[in-house]
Amino acid sequence: MPFHIRYIPFVLSLLTLACAKPSTQPGSPKVVSSAANTGAPEPQVISMSGKGLTRNDFTVSLENTVALDSGTNEEIIREVIQRQLFVAEARSLGMDTTPNFREQIASHLQLAVANALEDGPEIRRLGNEAYERYLKEINASHIFIPLSAYASPADSLKLYKELINIRNLAVRNNDFETQAKRWSKDPKTAANGGSLGWFSAFYLVYPLETAVYTVPKDSVSLPIRTSAGYHIIKVNDVRKNSGTVQVQHIFKHIPKDMPAAEVNKLYNQLDSIRNEIEKGAKFEDFVQSFSDDFNSKPNNGILAPFGVGKTEAPFEEAVFALKKGEISKPIQSSTGLHLVRLLEKFKPLSKEEFLKQNESKLTTDSRAEYLINRQIANFRKNNRVQVKEDVLANALRFASVRILNRNWVKPGTVILNDVVVTINDKPLTVGNFYSFVEERQEFEKWPGENPAEIFNMLFDKFLNREIIRYQEQTALRQSPDLQRWMKAQEENILYTEFLNRFVLEKSMQDTLAQKRFYEKNKELFTPNETGTMSVMSYASEDAYKKFKELAAGQKPYKLYRGIAPLLYPQNTYTLNEQDMRKLQGLIEIMDKNPGYIVEIGGHVDAREEEALSELRIKEVVNYLVKNGLPLKRISEVNYRSSVTHDRFDWSKNQAVTFSFFSNLESDLAGTFNSKNPDAISFDTFKINRGDFEAVMKTSWGNKSGMIRLDGRVEEYTLKIRKIKGTYKDYKTDVIIKYQESLKDELQKKLAEKFRLNYNSAELNEIINDLKKSK
Repeated sequence: MPFHIRYIPFVLSLLTLACAKPSTQPGSPKVVSSAANTGAPEPQVISMSGKGLTRNDFTVSLENTVALDSGTNEEIIREVIQRQLFVAEARSLGMDTTPNFREQIASHLQLAVANALEDGPEIRRLGNEAYERYLKEINASHIFIPLSAYASPADSLKLYKELINIRNLAVRNNDFETQAKRWSKDPKTAANGGSLGWFSAFYLVYPLETAVYTVPKDSVSLPIRTSAGYHIIKVNDVRKNSGTVQVQHIFKHIPKDMPAAEVNKLYNQLDSIRNEIEKGAKFEDFVQSFSDDFNSKPNNGILAPFGVGKTEAPFEEAVFALKKGEISKPIQSSTGLHLVRLLEKFKPLSKEEFLKQNESKLTTDSRAEYLINRQIANFRKNNRVQVKEDVLANALRFASVRILNRNWVKPGTVILNDVVVTINDKPLTVGNFYSFVEERQEFEKWPGENPAEIFNMLFDKFLNREIIRYQEQTALRQSPDLQRWMKAQEENILYTEFLNRFVLEKSMQDTLAQKRFYEKNKELFTPNETGTMSVMSYASEDAYKKFKELAAGQKPYKLYRGIAPLLYPQNTYTLNEQDMRKLQGLIEIMDKNPGYIVEIGGHVDAREEEALSELRIKEVVNYLVKNGLPLKRISEVNYRSSVTHDRFDWSKNQAVTFSFFSNLESDLAGTFNSKNPDAISFDTFKINRGDFEAVMKTSWGNKSGMIRLDGRVEEYTLKIRKIKGTYKDYKTDVIIKYQESLKDELQKKLAEKFRLNYNSAELNEIINDLKKSK
């Protein structure tokens, strides 16, 4: 049975250390506390060269393993002992001293302490605040002047005063847009009068968002400082949240150098399509034949739902003005023209939906920086953090332009040993800070090109890192639960790396050893049966009924997909090299989809002889058959000039088109899913008798059936075959049993090396007591 120590959450008892009250995650496995300290060492129940597990250690291992409920006592004891032996050997080989190992352990400690110090009440406040802001949409403009967060106080004050003058001028003359065009350094908005358009929560960085939501409508803010610089905000309008929309579009790309006449031609073509659709033509057909958006084409041009602030303002305004089912006039964006149909309008999310959807943003976007700064500030308030300004000023004298080229080297000077900061009683030297600078210059983003500002920024980051490290080490020192959890993480990593190196890699790569093992242990591989199970899984009863209605239609099913057509010069029908490469691609698709039938459609334009379409078909079919595609998987349809392939470009009707059909419901499911995303999944996999009977609750055998499971409808077909007793047939099983053999050999060898000793009766007693208590 597999044995894994589960994640053991813990609660720090370091309230004087923590910046926030620690909490555990709901539903997590429980903590097993350390044994009470009676003054005498607890006796070991498993001994290995003087080291091993006490009764309490063994109980912790059992409490946090899934094997306790499903494995026999003998299996559980074997796995615990094997783990301890492998970990001991990994330590003896120095696997716990590698940089990679220490890095992993440091990451586990950082995560554990960060979770324990997480400011739950403040995160909940941020969530409630974000939802209140989400319910309102703001239309605002801004003037932005960049300034490093580490600029000198004099430079900051000078710019602030200049911005006050600009702000007062904009208010007095009521010409904020003019001032934004003149002064703003935001390349995306300056030319547009600083317009940010409509937006709601999470659109701006948190400090700026907070300022915007406190500025009254038609008012201009005082200068607002962010890490990027100063902003002046004008709130133009406020309204209720517009919700989200889902649209379907036909898109035509407009290159930057396209002449205006060509743009107008495209506009008129899209407008003509709009008229055709309103007369009864299918929107989806034009998506497939005309749209340049290859990402949305497979889904018939349907885009994911979006709200304001997610796309370009003119596009958004036009889309949100549509009524359900209405088709827009062509809308121009920065990349092209869109013909849009509004499929659905959705109301704003409920508070519960919003918080669930945006939970991660509360601790990962610019709010995360706010939370970290708050944590650091609280720590500094409750602890003694002293920066020696004279030592720091002396250290900053060595800032040089070499930092800009990322080749700064710390100087050989006596000040390296000077203490620059103390955290409670822990001293940190200039040398520690300089080492941090050398390390971070390899990847850190500089706030500007002033070395002094860069070094000030790096010192702030250095101090914050050291405060967090201090919290981690203090927590580890003072929390028995954290020590126990970290010990478990170390063992997990060592056990996994040892197992990978000495068992899994060897068993997978050494095929000769696999074959030798099979020949020597054929009795382990008695002939048995295996099943191939094909499952069509429907997301709901409604999806099942709708699909069955679709599948009851005429076969073969039209799949509404294919490959791009072959286009011919006028009055020609022979294949060129590019055509042949495309047909090779078609053959590959047909090989991967054995149920596919491909329709070869011949077309000519009105200026060609209609006989050409038949000749084009024959050339294509002959090539496909010659290269291995059976004729029975080809359908020939001579459209001549009766079907217009492209009504706007007659040369594109000099073509052979390709459409896929199939008699298989599994292929039809793909077409169904394009209009009903994720409604059906299809899978074929190997399954053994035990798993089949346990899950399906029916007897083993060649059969088809249907079950309902967790609201889904599952249709299945099981086909059984007997496995012949050869190495190839048993290869997967050979590898698994070979791995077990390698583990057994290692366990036996290491038991001797580490002088393993334990009392089976005592271990059984512990396991039985724990099982009874559950």
